Amino acid sequence: MGLNKQQLSINDVKNRDHNIIVPASAGTGKTTTLTARIINYIKEGKDIDNYLIVSFTEAAASELKERITKELKDNLSKVDANKATHYQNQIA
Repeated sequence: MGLNKQQLSINDVKNRDHNIIVPASAGTGKTTTLTARIINYIKEGKDIDNYLIVSFTEAAASELKERITKELKDNLSKVDANKATHYQNQIA
């Protein structure tokens, strides 16, 4: 997942303890930015059920869920068994 400088800043460890709003027009990378942020939390062992993630439309919410699920599934074989179990629990 390639992120630009602004997206990387939002996902930087020092910025992850803050709530964010990502207001931007269509096609600017909001879903990519949020997906990366959520994946980073999950990689740290955090549970996705502890976060409120809101989008404007059901289509956007579905797209976000699909991207998170794909990213986690793509990484299952790259992590140890404990992390793989954690990733699978986030997908469920």
